[in-house]
Amino acid sequence: MSLASLSFRIAATIHDTKRDWGLKADPTIRAHSDIQYGKSKKYNSLDVYYPKGTNEKLPVIVNFHGGGYVHGLKKNYLHYGMFLAKQGFVFVNPSYHLAPKKKYPTPLEELNQVMHWMVANHEQYYIDTSNVFIIGDSAGAQLAFQYSTMYTNPEYSKLFDFALSQTLDIQGSALNCGMYEIYKKMASLDEEGKNADLELVILLKDYLGKNWQQYEEQFTIKDFVTDKFPPTYLMTAQYDLLRDEALPMYEALIKRGVKVTYKKFGDPGEEQYGHIFQCNMNLEEAKEANKEQCHFFKSLVK
Repeated sequence: MSLASLSFRIAATIHDTKRDWGLKADPTIRAHSDIQYGKSKKYNSLDVYYPKGTNEKLPVIVNFHGGGYVHGLKKNYLHYGMFLAKQGFVFVNPSYHLAPKKKYPTPLEELNQVMHWMVANHEQYYIDTSNVFIIGDSAGAQLAFQYSTMYTNPEYSKLFDFALSQTLDIQGSALNCGMYEIYKKMASLDEEGKNADLELVILLKDYLGKNWQQYEEQFTIKDFVTDKFPPTYLMTAQYDLLRDEALPMYEALIKRGVKVTYKKFGDPGEEQYGHIFQCNMNLEEAKEANKEQCHFFKSLVK
């Protein structure tokens, strides 16, 4: 692991601990924990949350967690996931292998396994497979964007050697404080010998590996987006460190005929609206933002 990735992981762990300080599991939510969907007990496991008393299927939100591809586990999304479940959803909260131990496209392959797991187990956990919503933050937003493109464009999915489930209907996605142009960041460093996001590029090298150029076609993702791409809630914030990526992403989706709701939360001076602020369930502003996003999902339920 690079020093940059190790430093990022330590800093993110401290941040997540402070963010969730004092929070307790919501007693109104039924939690099924540590369900194994793949080979690894630590990384290929998931939790499922839904309101207690649920006796019929609910629309499902599948969380593609962020963390720069080198950090993050489902435990970091416990309180966030329970809050979204409380809005009337099943929330599927998986972990996946992190870089540099496992490299691209392992997270996509494992999140695809989660989708297959949902098909096989939907009845036990009240999952409505006809109303699936993908949500991702930061690096997870990039994964959610890439996976949604695979799911809605067979030509793009042919670039990968794993099969998608054909029995799920993805009705919408939410891309929160996302990072979308990772190949361009790598290429600009290679061509110019310098990059303002040098630390980020080092993280990406841990994720993509030394031979990252082989994935160029797979990362021309926007070229494969069609009007079949699910309706999308695209969110950023005033102090989101990736805010500059949001508007170009919005414009690219609109150009391709995708239905997009764009929202920037916060104004200058409102420092609570930082990168992935919506995951901080100690913030009332986060709760309101998440309610708005859940309302968007509910408007798409078939």
